Amino acid sequence: MKSRSWSLTLGGLLVAGRLWAGSVCQQDCTSGTCEQTGCGAVEGVLGYCGCETRAVVWSEGTYAAWCRASGLPTADKTCAAEPTAEEKENGTGLGFPGQPDLRLSDADQMLATVETQNPYVATLLGALVTDGSWVDGPFEGQLHDSHFDDEEGTLHAPALGLKGQVVAGGLGAAQIQISVVGDLRTLLFLDNHVQGFSEPILVPASVTGTVTDRGLHGSLIVTALSGQAESLQW
Repeated sequence: MKSRSWSLTLGGLLVAGRLWAGSVCQQDCTSGTCEQTGCGAVEGVLGYCGCETRAVVWSEGTYAAWCRASGLPTADKTCAAEPTAEEKENGTGLGFPGQPDLRLSDADQMLATVETQNPYVATLLGALVTDGSWVDGPFEGQLHDSHFDDEEGTLHAPALGLKGQVVAGGLGAAQIQISVVGDLRTLLFLDNHVQGFSEPILVPASVTGTVTDRGLHGSLIVTALSGQAESLQW
C-alpha cells in the first residue's frame, strides 16, 4: 500500500492556532458552504484549555482536516500555561503538574506506520498528537475533508464530531479511546480516495487500545458502525 506524506504545515490552506480558556471547535455551514473548522473562545463557557487545527495530505489536493479542543480544568487542576520552546525541547511543562510524560518517540513515524494499515485510523490518531506528544486528557473535536482544485478553490465537507481521551501510563504507554459522531464515509473526497486501495479498509466508528514504548508499538481495536471489528498492531 502506497504511503502518503504527512504534512502539518499547509501554508495558506490552514490556520493553526491555540486558545487557552473557553476554547471550542466550530464550523459554520449556515451560508450553505462550509468553512474550514477552527478554534473559538466562547464567552461565559469554561470549555477546554487548548485548541488546535491541523491536517494531513491524503493525496494531491485532498486533505483530512480537524479541529481539536483538549484539556479540561478541574477543581484542583487549572489550565497550564503554554510551554516555552525550551520546555518543549526538554519535555517539561507538558500538561498538569505531576502528570505522566506524554512525549512520543517519533510521532510522524508512528502515524506513517499505522497509515499503511488503515489511513482513517492514522488520521484519528494524528488528531491526538500535538508538538510530538499526546494531547492532555479528554478532548472533543471536528473532522472533515477538504479538496482543492484550480477551478473551484478549496471545498470543505460538513464536519463530523470526534470525542475521546488519552490516559498516559508508565514507561511511555497510553490508553487511547476515540469515537466518531457520524459516518466517515460521508466525507466523499476521503471515501473516494480509500476506494482506490487494493484491499478493503474498515471505516472506524471507534478506536480503542494501548500504544506503548512512546508510540513505537501499539495494539488497537477498530470498530465500524456495523459492529465489524479488526485488530491493528504495529
